[in-house]
Amino acid sequence: MSDDDPGVRRLAASALESRDSPEVNAQLIAMLAHHDPEVRLLALKSLARRRAQEALPAIKTLVDDPDARVGSLARSVSTSLLPNRYEQAGYGPAELTAEEAAPAKKAPAKKGTQEKVGKLSEPRRLVARVYDYRDNLVESVLPPQRALKLAIRVAIPEPPDIACDEILTVPAVSGPTVALEVDVRGQVLDDNQPTTQEILLPMQKVSDPSGWAVFTFTTPDAGKSVSIEIQVFTRASRLQAATYVSPVRAVAIPGERPTLRAFALSGPHEPTDDSRPVAVDTRWHGR
Repeated sequence: MSDDDPGVRRLAASALESRDSPEVNAQLIAMLAHHDPEVRLLALKSLARRRAQEALPAIKTLVDDPDARVGSLARSVSTSLLPNRYEQAGYGPAELTAEEAAPAKKAPAKKGTQEKVGKLSEPRRLVARVYDYRDNLVESVLPPQRALKLAIRVAIPEPPDIACDEILTVPAVSGPTVALEVDVRGQVLDDNQPTTQEILLPMQKVSDPSGWAVFTFTTPDAGKSVSIEIQVFTRASRLQAATYVSPVRAVAIPGERPTLRAFALSGPHEPTDDSRPVAVDTRWHGR
């Protein structure tokens, strides 16, 4: 781990990930300060897979990393490591108090438990939330002239998610997680950020959410609207495309909320008959 060769340290991080001990997490956290961004990326991914919540303070120091890939992944991982019960309360990314971080006490089963169990069998979808720069959730339509953050992930929808109207189907993989790329397009997006970010989706337990991809944007004047196109894909194929749409109002209309609607991908996953290669005889035939 102390080797000066970044390649050696990358191999060490990969080897450490398979070991289950607090000392391993401590070593991975130390690697977040390495000068090589590839090492920082590998450490972030390993800590995310291990769900090492003790790494949150160190991970949050990388959200403005000089390497855009590191900063993007740090934002996604720092949000994905928040305890689920804290997210279900409707809060954005924030530090936990000592009371909130304490283990939850077991309670006797109550009426309605079956409904909760049934919810876990629901399919995962593309979901979105919007936060302001103090990490306060924007629960209705968007306010005018505000700098905001669009958070996107794949999860079983829960309040206050804006859920896509179509299910997201992910191809089966052999590993515990699959890396998904989230690409966004829209006139309101800030220019100084990558338009594509990686999120990791657990595959062994279908009720687990992915990490978050977080994109910053600024809303226009009241009376206009925000439209952001989102595409999710793997290295092998595109999975889904959807559009996040919200009116921009100084005063929200009761019950009005943004929408996330799927739309047809711009190109086919497989070549059509018109686009398949055909054999062409280029030999000259004299007459």
